[in-house]
Amino acid sequence: MRVNEEVHEEPDGRELRGSNAVTRTTPHSVTASGRNCKMARRSKSMTIVATKAASQSARAASKKSGIPGLRKKTLIGVVSVLVVVLVVVGVFLCIHHTRMEDAGAPLSIDGSAVSMDEFQFAVDSVKNAVLIEKAPNGSSVGPDFWADTAEGSASYTAAEKAVEVVKQRDAFYQVVADAGVIDSPSWEALYERFEKENVSRQSGQSSGGTVYGLQAFDLPTFVTYEQGVLEEQYVSDSRNPGMDVTEDQIQHYFASKQWTVDDQPATLEQVRSNVVNDLRRSIFEEMVAKRQKEMQVSMDLPSLAAQVAGLLG
Repeated sequence: MRVNEEVHEEPDGRELRGSNAVTRTTPHSVTASGRNCKMARRSKSMTIVATKAASQSARAASKKSGIPGLRKKTLIGVVSVLVVVLVVVGVFLCIHHTRMEDAGAPLSIDGSAVSMDEFQFAVDSVKNAVLIEKAPNGSSVGPDFWADTAEGSASYTAAEKAVEVVKQRDAFYQVVADAGVIDSPSWEALYERFEKENVSRQSGQSSGGTVYGLQAFDLPTFVTYEQGVLEEQYVSDSRNPGMDVTEDQIQHYFASKQWTVDDQPATLEQVRSNVVNDLRRSIFEEMVAKRQKEMQVSMDLPSLAAQVAGLLG
């Protein structure tokens, strides 16, 4: 128990000490407690005695209540809180650092950086289209064809097209992942599925089993193959978002196109399954396009063009 000492100063400059506060008076002021100097002088001796008694009582209470144990528990509690705070701060700094790295990447989608491997895959997929566009009629290109990175150059155009490829593919995998058809839409998960598929096919061959199609995929072929399989799984399940089409939708879609059987105009009942399947695929494509349009894309095209030049030059 801490007892503060009260100090009173007489008009002639003398000080008196008490037990509750420190106050000073001048000929023109009043003490905070409202007492005058004369009353303070009379209470001085009583205050000293009371202070000593209070100190002794505090020490006795401390021994009785086991305050040292409480202090130990308090210390443990404080240390625990500090550990939690440090962990939280560490996690925050890690996340902040990751976001800073993503923010500094030449291409990021919805706040996540696109890896160099994913971008290179997209560049490879548009390379031939750019060659046809920039060198029509099969004309040869010089050794510096990809070196120029200015706007409108081959590398710059390839970078623009590659970004769109990345966006479309990411949107596709996000839609199917949202429905639970796959676990993750990430590029890393796609590559893992690619490797597992090839291991499965090789294992089937070595065990004497039947393997349909290719004995092993290259990555571009696998992506095309997988997207076809995943789209079929998605549109075949009416429980997936957008796939529970109504009769009105079916009839409207049927009326919007020409349907034939054996080169003769068909009725809806003759081609209902085809109409429903095509309608669902159309809805699925719209969902992917909508997701692609909604993406928040951050890109530095000059840097991406420089990457293209480094990859293809």
